[in-house]
Amino acid sequence: MSQWLYCSSEQDPSLKQSTMKFISASFIAAIVLSFFSCTQAHADLAMFDLTDPTNGDESAGEAFENDMPFTSNGVTITATTDSTFSGATGSSYSANGSGGGVNSAGTSDDGASVLDALETITFTVTFAAPVTALQLTEIDLSGVGATAADQATINVAGTSFDLFTGQPDFAGGSDTWTPSIAINSGDTIVFSAAEAYALNSITFHTTTAVPEPTAALMFGIALAGLGFRRRRS
Repeated sequence: MSQWLYCSSEQDPSLKQSTMKFISASFIAAIVLSFFSCTQAHADLAMFDLTDPTNGDESAGEAFENDMPFTSNGVTITATTDSTFSGATGSSYSANGSGGGVNSAGTSDDGASVLDALETITFTVTFAAPVTALQLTEIDLSGVGATAADQATINVAGTSFDLFTGQPDFAGGSDTWTPSIAINSGDTIVFSAAEAYALNSITFHTTTAVPEPTAALMFGIALAGLGFRRRRS
């Protein structure tokens, strides 16, 4: 191709100059287009079903019962549990079709598939590229009471929120909390209880970077320009 450019320019001195101008314009256009592609982002939802449906569908709740992480749209959460029930010999995540909670082994005082006052669940949230930002946008619970005496307490990245009927962003009738909290990879969401309640789902709003086709775009436009000029010669 370089030989063609050299020979053609000897025959027509203006050809090399016009070709180089076209290539330069093509490269500038490619850079401008790639800039806009870099600034675009895609928004999506990452929803985690914390129950264990009986229809056999895989859910986050089912994964946690088997001590496994669960990933949705580039976001991964793992679950760990703790119990201070008297006589408890251990704890594990427990879920059914209605909700999730903690099973405290070795005691009859614990209610399975709910979170009792002496139990906690810690979810650790991680994400990586192409996910660039994460917002906690909804937590759905069931069985949360109307007063502080039977509230749900949720600690998000070190900040605690007490939820019961009438609290900000908390719909007491549906037990749905709709915050808008930025989450960093590695942050934790810790659930504890004054009285028993169940966990149904957690939803995040994700921001994902659009792939950047810079090199291929620049090369393609430049190559097309050279081919166009060659056909005209």
